[in-house]
Amino acid sequence: MRKDLLTAVAGLLHDIGKVVRRAGNKNSHSIAGEEYLKEKGFPTEIIKATRFHHKAELRNAKLPNDDISYIVYMADNISSAFDRRYAEKQEDSDTFNEKAPLKSIFNLLNNNSSKLSICPLDRDLNTKLSFPEENLSLSQAFYQRLQVSP
Repeated sequence: MRKDLLTAVAGLLHDIGKVVRRAGNKNSHSIAGEEYLKEKGFPTEIIKATRFHHKAELRNAKLPNDDISYIVYMADNISSAFDRRYAEKQEDSDTFNEKAPLKSIFNLLNNNSSKLSICPLDRDLNTKLSFPEENLSLSQAFYQRLQVSP
């Protein structure tokens, strides 16, 4: 696969571990994502970029200077300026709310102020990944069902 395509896919999937954690994996989202993508047979480059997209992990990774993990790390840092995780912390806790739905990356693009998030529509997991919903809390079982291969 071309390096630009690998980089794009890695950028899109680098936080897949957040879904895997919400499904019950107790590892950090970087490790949970790495494990999940390995299990699904993704290319090594994408797996590494998922595993090493944070400074602490990247610093000790000993990757070549042209590894796509560096690009994904930088993109993650840029996007984190728009991250909602601090706003969703419980008022009396520093713990990230893992039951809050994952938000659409399109919420903040081009002056968009939508609040689109993953939302289950029925028991058969017919899901719209960008569906408006406020104050939704999703269960671990929902995220476990999301991981099932089609």
